[in-house]
Amino acid sequence: MLNINKRSDGGGMVGFSYFCRPIFRRMIGELFAIGVAFSWSGSAIFFDYVNRTLSALNSNLIRFFFGFFPITILLLCISGDFFFAHANFVSVLWIASAGFVGFVFGDYFLFASYKLIHASYTQLIMTLSPLFAALTGFLLLGERLTYNILLGMLVTLFGIALTIVRKPESAQKFGLAISKRGILFAVLSALGQGVGLVLSKKGLAEYHLSAGAACTDFYISIAATQIRIITGFVCFLLIVMLRRGGARDFVGSFRHPKPVAASCAGAFLGLGVGVPLSLLALQYTQTAIVSTIIATVPIIILLYNRIFKKRKITVKEAVGVLLSVAGVAVLFL
Repeated sequence: MLNINKRSDGGGMVGFSYFCRPIFRRMIGELFAIGVAFSWSGSAIFFDYVNRTLSALNSNLIRFFFGFFPITILLLCISGDFFFAHANFVSVLWIASAGFVGFVFGDYFLFASYKLIHASYTQLIMTLSPLFAALTGFLLLGERLTYNILLGMLVTLFGIALTIVRKPESAQKFGLAISKRGILFAVLSALGQGVGLVLSKKGLAEYHLSAGAACTDFYISIAATQIRIITGFVCFLLIVMLRRGGARDFVGSFRHPKPVAASCAGAFLGLGVGVPLSLLALQYTQTAIVSTIIATVPIIILLYNRIFKKRKITVKEAVGVLLSVAGVAVLFL
């Protein structure tokens, strides 16, 4: 068992500040957020393949089922406990609320939006997520945005929008009412993701208060991830069980071994790696910064398609990528 459950540096990971220069420690939250963007990009690529075969509801339930195990094993290795410890009711309530708002509410409307409007429009609307995170962070946590943060957010989000916006494939493909509903669902998804991050940060702060000096930032991030995963799994399980034929349909999903294996890989990257990193990032920097950097996932997927699938990048996309990189660089200042 690794002995990293107690703090040794007054609030960070054990020995972490010893190895880091002060200038590096000031940007560690942003670096964690970049790690989140890369891990969630890999997860999105896997689930893009999964959702061609499995329903969004079943793939989400499988995702939480497989995502629970690496987090629980890691928690066991670092603390000797299968489940989170040192958390009071208030901290669990905040973190579970973040899991419901971000994972259940946000992801449900995200997949619903994909079925009603073009994916590029959904991704474009999802760039509202950092704005929702910034507003909620100000109201709930008192986080204030400096000029460089505002500039970095605007440049990054404009670059993302420029990169992912596409011409409509067909005006007849979507009815006006359906398009409005799809746009509403995408806005609700962005709201869920942005608010979910802020609720997570509030829950992490409460967790620190209840744990005192007993836990490191790293342990609390892993434990909070487990709480969020359990919340998401229970909620999606209830939805599946309440649907007519839902349980039978879910069990039938395992007749497709390749999508299930891809779900396992996507769950490991998204929940096992990405979510703990996002919670670590929230403990070192502002919610708006973390949300903005995470929003660059479409940019990373674009670069993946260029490198591995040899897809050409247009001039507009190249300019968008450069603007996004420049905006993220400003956030590091």
